[in-house]
Amino acid sequence: MTYQTNILLPVAVDTAFTYTSDYEVPLGSFVSVPFRGRQMIGVAWENQRDYLGKAKSINTVINLPPLPATTCVFLKKVSDYTMTPLGNTLRLCFNPAFVEDKKIRKPLEIGIPDFSRQTVILSSEQAEAAAAISQAVQDHTYKTFLLDGVTGSGKTEVYLAAIQTALEQGQQALVLLPEIALTNQWLDRFQRRFGCTPLQWHSTLTESQRRQTWQAIIKGEAKVIVGARSALFLPYPNLGIIVIDEEHDGSFKQEEQIIYNARDMAVLRAHCETCPAVLVSATPALETIHNTQEGRYTKLVLHSRHGEASLPRIETIDMRKQPRGWLSPPLVQALETTLAKGEQAILFLNRRGYAPLTLCHCCGHRFSCQNCSAWMVEHKRTGKLHCHHCGFEQQTPVQCPECHQTETLIPCGPGVERVHEVVEKLLPQARCRIITSDEVTSLTKLNDLVEQIRNHEIDILIGTQILAKGHHFPMITLVGVVDADLGLSGGDLRCAERTYQLLHQVSGRAGREERPGTVLLQTFQPDHPLMQAMVTQDRNSFNELELQERQSHAMPPFGRLISVTLAATNPDLVARTARHLGQTAPRHEGIELYGPTPAPLSFVRGKHRWRLLFKAPKTMPLQRILQHWLVTQTIPSSVQLIVDVDPYSFV
Repeated sequence: MTYQTNILLPVAVDTAFTYTSDYEVPLGSFVSVPFRGRQMIGVAWENQRDYLGKAKSINTVINLPPLPATTCVFLKKVSDYTMTPLGNTLRLCFNPAFVEDKKIRKPLEIGIPDFSRQTVILSSEQAEAAAAISQAVQDHTYKTFLLDGVTGSGKTEVYLAAIQTALEQGQQALVLLPEIALTNQWLDRFQRRFGCTPLQWHSTLTESQRRQTWQAIIKGEAKVIVGARSALFLPYPNLGIIVIDEEHDGSFKQEEQIIYNARDMAVLRAHCETCPAVLVSATPALETIHNTQEGRYTKLVLHSRHGEASLPRIETIDMRKQPRGWLSPPLVQALETTLAKGEQAILFLNRRGYAPLTLCHCCGHRFSCQNCSAWMVEHKRTGKLHCHHCGFEQQTPVQCPECHQTETLIPCGPGVERVHEVVEKLLPQARCRIITSDEVTSLTKLNDLVEQIRNHEIDILIGTQILAKGHHFPMITLVGVVDADLGLSGGDLRCAERTYQLLHQVSGRAGREERPGTVLLQTFQPDHPLMQAMVTQDRNSFNELELQERQSHAMPPFGRLISVTLAATNPDLVARTARHLGQTAPRHEGIELYGPTPAPLSFVRGKHRWRLLFKAPKTMPLQRILQHWLVTQTIPSSVQLIVDVDPYSFV
């Protein structure tokens, strides 16, 4: 008897391909099939009940457990939600190299958790939150929790207790972190708690490590997995809990190729797996707050810091009343006082390099990237101008290319390198260190840096948002924000929310143990509602103002946005294509279209970009409407089409 099975392949199509076999292939099986003159690995997706005639044969059914049915359901839902071809979504789940049976030189070490190593006694608030999550784990029911607690309140210990419940039931646990930089710190805490190390999943693993980890997961051998957003799509056969730590973080948004928000997709996966999802943050996203207000999520709150630590005192420095300079006298004095007490400080400026703009004061020429509509950023340490969008760089010139004058090029504005230069002049005795993604390029460098900070080999850390990412440094008692207004300008609907989250998170690095902390915000807008919310530490009032503003314009989380971006090297072609789409776009009642218009960053990596932005009520099936429209459109092959459902960035 001949059986026909539809095989889903990791190619950019929405349909599976029919193949034959002499026996019924279990659904989810990994198979090798011929496809367009080569062998490909695919997944047995569905049985073909209606005989379709001649079809190619399945070559091999690979000796691995099948892709779990819940994973298949999840991938289909992700495909529908993100308007991504199902074959592309399958690529998120596996790489053909993962199913290969290769000789293993260095086997993975999969530790066995020791549940008797309880090293932290939970407060009553923590215990109550842990019990609520653990109950959902025991019941194996879908439920989404917001674990909302101030910085340093012990949120990690709460969800570790729930993870223990899952492990005791033989289930798997997944923890998503926004940055690889946080992984080792988290692993240390897990090691202290359970006496073993979980498996990791992130971009720095070797191919062998990724293959072994993937196979350990699908076989159910790996019980705890911690990783970046891509770990969400791995084939877990028995998932008992999903944790999204720092759920507000923009790093959970995948902006290229297959575009998705791992926070939202984690909630979707928990629903498919009938297990709880735990969103963890001291500054939850407005979408998450709205979902708790609507009763879709359960809110658990930790109001105070764990142990003897108290929240830092936060003050603004009105830069309108200070002498010109990047560091005001009150901030410099606070640095001196902190160092005199043998404590450490952070100077925060979310701007890499020395200066964000270099211009000629003689003719006004500004240095811009040849591949992007963006200014080049001077990096004094490398002696180069860098584009932070495409990576293009060039030597910092000694003369203006426009008027050919020398000694006329001036840096405008501060970056962290410039702040470092100022600190070295004002406080020559201080041991300073710049911390940015340019400086910390590997986990080894990061671990070395963390050790230097903990050993008090550094007095002042000068860095970007990498400093706000959940690090715990007991001797840091002062945080100075060089430009608290940075990020507030522009038309991005999330600019105030993101700025507040960033300032709140970096402020949380101060005074995390018994020594009290102080935060100084240098600002030209001390009366701005955001600055007032920071000083009074009244996050709820700020969030309510932001939600009211969003609701008045039917913007997320009260409406849905989908951006359709077109990109091509030919500026006329992309403009014509965008205008054509604008003319044929659906005109359903309730759908608003903004554009087509050049994107805010209209030229990136050598491609010109145009955008159409659609807005509609949450109740409208906007994805389905746009999907039906797009399949009827003829788009030139040289024009790239990028669809972003729930866009996070609007550049």
